Amino acid sequence: MSNKLKLTLLLSATCIATWWLVTQPKALQETQDMQEVAEEATGDASCEGVSNPYKDYYGLDGTALNPQRAFDCALNGHAFGYGVLIMAYANGKGVGRDLSEAIQCAKEDPDAAPYAKNSRIERLTAQKQACEDDPKSERCLRVYHYFSDSTSGRAMSFNKQLSRWFEEREVMERLNDELSQLKGDTTCQRPPTPSIDRYRYRYTQLGDDQLKLTKQSKELTLTVKGIDAVLDELKELKEVPEELVYLDEHPHKALFPYAPPIINAEGSGSFLYTSKNWYALDGYLGREYALQLTNPTGQLVYFWDLGGQYSDSVVSVDLKTAQIKVIGGRSYLPGTLFQQSDTAERRVDIPLELGYERDKLKLLELKAGVALQLTPRQTALRTVDPLSGRLGVCQLKEE
Repeated sequence: MSNKLKLTLLLSATCIATWWLVTQPKALQETQDMQEVAEEATGDASCEGVSNPYKDYYGLDGTALNPQRAFDCALNGHAFGYGVLIMAYANGKGVGRDLSEAIQCAKEDPDAAPYAKNSRIERLTAQKQACEDDPKSERCLRVYHYFSDSTSGRAMSFNKQLSRWFEEREVMERLNDELSQLKGDTTCQRPPTPSIDRYRYRYTQLGDDQLKLTKQSKELTLTVKGIDAVLDELKELKEVPEELVYLDEHPHKALFPYAPPIINAEGSGSFLYTSKNWYALDGYLGREYALQLTNPTGQLVYFWDLGGQYSDSVVSVDLKTAQIKVIGGRSYLPGTLFQQSDTAERRVDIPLELGYERDKLKLLELKAGVALQLTPRQTALRTVDPLSGRLGVCQLKEE
C-alpha cells in the first residue's frame, strides 16, 4: 500500500470541517476528542501535540517555522495534512521539489471541493509545464499556496490572513535588517513620562456645546460645536472619558479624550468602526481617530486614522503651522481636516510600509518623534520624526 493510499484512509476517518478548523485554531485546540483521533491517526511520537500542521509549515502564531516536521506529520497521517503535502512537493519545503507528486496529491485530496480540486490541478500542471520550458522562469519558481485555490469563504479568509502574515513578516525582516546595520545605542529613546500627562484636564459640560476645563488653579471655557451630542452618546454607552487633553500652548489648539480609544469590530468582515471617537482642532469636531499622542513641547498631535480622511495612516498636525503630515499615506480622500486648509501645500505624505493588522498598531512617544509598533510581538520599530520627515528604526526594550 502506497503512502498516499495510507494517508487517504487515515484522513477519511479524521477529517471534519477542514476549513473551519484551519481558520479557528482555538476551536481546534478545544476539540479534545478530535485531537485524540488525529494523534491516533498520526502514529508518530514526533507529531504529538501538533494541532495544526499549517502552523509548522508557515511558522504561524509564534510557532517556529518547521516545514520538515509539517511534512513528516502530514505524510504519517496527521489530520488535515493533504494541503501541506501538496505545498511541500510544489515548493520543495520539507521535501525535495516534485510537481508531479504535488499534482498526484491534489488529485487524491479527499477534502477538496470539486472546483477547488480542479483549480489546483490546473494551476500545478501549468507550473510543471513552465518548469519544463524554463526552470528559471518566474512562473516555475512561483511559490504555491494551497488556500489560494479555494471555494470556501473561511478558506479564502484564511488565505487573506496568510497574505497579511507574509507582508508583516517581510516588514519585520526589513526593520531587523536595518537595526542590525546600526552602531551604538539603538534603544528607543522614550521620555520618562508621557508628555500628554501635562495637558490633562477635568471637565464639565455647561450646555450649548460649551466645556469647562479645570486643572489645579487653571480654568478654561471652550466651545466645540457638536460636542454635547458626542459626550451624551458616550454616557449612554458608559464609555465617557473622565479627563480630556487640551493642547493650548501654540497658535492652534487640539482637544481630545484622555482615554483608550473605542474600537468596535462589528459588521460584515469585522470591519473596524471608530465613529464614537472624536477630536477637535481649533473648535472643529472630527471623528474616527484611534490613537492620540503629543510631543514634549505640545506642538504636535498624532492620531491614527482607520477610515476617515487618511485611511490607514498616522496623521501628525503641527499646532504652530497647521501643517498636516500623513505618515504612511496609503490612501486618502479629498476633503478638509484642519480649518478648511487641507491643501497640497500644507500636507506632506511620508511613505511608510505599515503592513497589515493595523488595528493592533500602537503609537509610542519618543524624545524625538514617534515609533510605530504594528504587533505586540514586534521589538524593532519604525520611527518617524514628523518635523524633519526622517525615518529610522529603534529597538524596544522591555519595561
